[in-house]
Amino acid sequence: MDALHKACIGIAYAFVLRLCKGLKMGNARYSVKGNSITMTQKTPADPNEASLSKRSLNTLQIIGSVFAAGLGVQSSKNRERDFTQGRAGAFIVAGIVFTALFVGAVYTVVSLVLAAR
Repeated sequence: MDALHKACIGIAYAFVLRLCKGLKMGNARYSVKGNSITMTQKTPADPNEASLSKRSLNTLQIIGSVFAAGLGVQSSKNRERDFTQGRAGAFIVAGIVFTALFVGAVYTVVSLVLAAR
């Protein structure tokens, strides 16, 4: 495996760890410690909290949230909204697609720069 492939894999791994840091999905909370991701469950104390988490986000909100989180500019208010009202599967799929596109873009740029030398 050459250095470019290792760099792309490292970037993708760092992105996934950053995306999961402080992530909350419904009643579950994910945290990153070192290279491991742990999940804790909590029961909602307020019945209104459970009904608020039933509303789902639209596709544009999910894409915008994943893009902002990937670039590291996600506001805590939007993160709370997204991870209490969103579905884990939608964010996982969007995160994988964003990561693949990001790694592909980095690979393309590096390939073009090295080819121009």
